[in-house]
Amino acid sequence: MTIIFEACLSYRIQTTQLIWLVILSIGMSASVFAQPNIGGVPFSYQNTLSDIKKVPVKPLPVLNIDSIQAAAATHNATSKQRGRAARANGKAVKVPYNLLTDGVCDQLDNGDCVWRLGIDAQQYERITFHFEDFYLPEGATLYVYNKESGAQIGGYTHQNNKASGRFSTHPIQGGIVYLEYYEPQTVAKEGNMNILMIGCHFK
Repeated sequence: MTIIFEACLSYRIQTTQLIWLVILSIGMSASVFAQPNIGGVPFSYQNTLSDIKKVPVKPLPVLNIDSIQAAAATHNATSKQRGRAARANGKAVKVPYNLLTDGVCDQLDNGDCVWRLGIDAQQYERITFHFEDFYLPEGATLYVYNKESGAQIGGYTHQNNKASGRFSTHPIQGGIVYLEYYEPQTVAKEGNMNILMIGCHFK
């Protein structure tokens, strides 16, 4: 039974990676990841929380960009001759991060929590977050932003939940990128934000 389980798990991971590589191959444009959002700004932009320097920042795998770009160039030259789609200049990488277990929470006086987690994407021009088992309870919001550049996407809400549990953000400029989740006390511990992969575009 253990052998069968491990084989099934390996197949699931390989299949998931293939799906995201296909998505990367069509450019990871905002239209691909069209998601409803309410706009606005993260809670931390208008309210005082703990110093953002205290927010943990998780690394991304260091990729051999030259090798990947060379492979993409070879693939694209052949694809052009055969009338096939070009391969995007990027790669989807699997990460073991979850905003609610790897991030930190600032608890407000009313019992609400603001969770934050940083991702070090300074090597990349843009990144996109791909979640599994994604669930936002009603009243909660999720934003993604680059504090230095001012780039921001969201807010995402319960309207972004899907039966599949999968969710992908729009691409955002690389650098130190933060995820911020506002969790009302009334829905504490109901949400889940397990990051399955991060799509990385090269500079």
